[in-house]
Amino acid sequence: MGHFRHLMVRPLVRILFTAPLMLTAAQPGIRSFDFKNFEYPWLRGTGAQSSWNWLGAIPRSRVRLHNGSFTFDPTDPPRSDYLQLGSVTFGDLDGDRQDEAAVNLYYGTGGTASWHYLYIFKAVNGTVVPIGILKSGSRAYGGLADVKIRQGLLILDFADGDRQEGDCCSRGIIRVNYRLQGGRFIETGARQKDSIRFAYYPSEKRGPQTVQSRVDQQNVNLLYTDANGIEKPLTSSGVNTEPALSHDRSSVVFLREPNPKQKEIWAIGTDGSGLRPLFQGPVRWNNQAYPSSSLRLPRWSTDGQAVYFVTDFTATSGALWRLDLATGNAAAMIPDAVMYGVIQTGRYRGFLVANQRSLSKAESGGSRYPVYPFFLYTARGEKVQEIADEAEPLEQLLADWEGR
Repeated sequence: MGHFRHLMVRPLVRILFTAPLMLTAAQPGIRSFDFKNFEYPWLRGTGAQSSWNWLGAIPRSRVRLHNGSFTFDPTDPPRSDYLQLGSVTFGDLDGDRQDEAAVNLYYGTGGTASWHYLYIFKAVNGTVVPIGILKSGSRAYGGLADVKIRQGLLILDFADGDRQEGDCCSRGIIRVNYRLQGGRFIETGARQKDSIRFAYYPSEKRGPQTVQSRVDQQNVNLLYTDANGIEKPLTSSGVNTEPALSHDRSSVVFLREPNPKQKEIWAIGTDGSGLRPLFQGPVRWNNQAYPSSSLRLPRWSTDGQAVYFVTDFTATSGALWRLDLATGNAAAMIPDAVMYGVIQTGRYRGFLVANQRSLSKAESGGSRYPVYPFFLYTARGEKVQEIADEAEPLEQLLADWEGR
């Protein structure tokens, strides 16, 4: 486990002892309650841990969130530990046809450690009463990843420490079901393993014949370095990110963000000419339209006739697409792909290396779970063969296959 700061709550915290807040006539049910401005039971003097657990009792101390956050040291906010409201999930957990609320609070230290507190509240006789509090592990070591309530069960996803990527993240999750029995949350059924769409972005290359994005006040612009090492700005305004050079180094494809909820695929020549949009979305997947904000990682095909890109729809679903530049049509090519690259040289020039959601090899007990191994694909998306497991670096795989 990495090195975490085990911090005690500072004396400056104002600890409150109050009765449960009342629901007013204007707030007839738990769904109408304002959890952004609320006093939460608080356990003082705890730090990071490597797994999750339910607290044995509801603490009497309280902290009050204001507009969804609380700072433990108001005299030094940048260095202070803090709480922030993450999500509120509603559903019936005790079979009385009345919703309970699962409130997810994020605890940040300003350092390498962070974790979650999950509060379960019930509306009883005009009051909101906490009936359970769970504390998660820290980040990749049992951090809380998702909360659902379905068919009377509280379903929690935790980061799988055995599949961590550094201290921050994990490729895998452990799904645990809890049922409310006798006033306690009891684990029920077998734990399940799953995988998330774990994506990372390669570092931008530097030197002759490379392109980078550069923050310029409110804008993010593109900068091309030619064969002589001379830098040339390609854009002068807007938010332009994730640039990639064509095989012949004559063009750049990139994402442009007209607003925070929209992304478009654009192209421009490395001489600064020919700025043009290529694709503006939305995309349709399984008979449903998804906004263009899900677009990422545009890359040229080696023949320059198409642009590939990825979309992320949920934590476990998405696709790799091929945009035909002659027709402007985008078609899903590799379902459930997350990371990919285009082989630029050698006998496999134009082929793709991409990972795809698949079932793992059987464990000792015979169980299998989703993983994301890498495969070799043709330029049109036909699968050739599996070439590596999910932990292999994409850049190394591309270099290996470009040398064949």
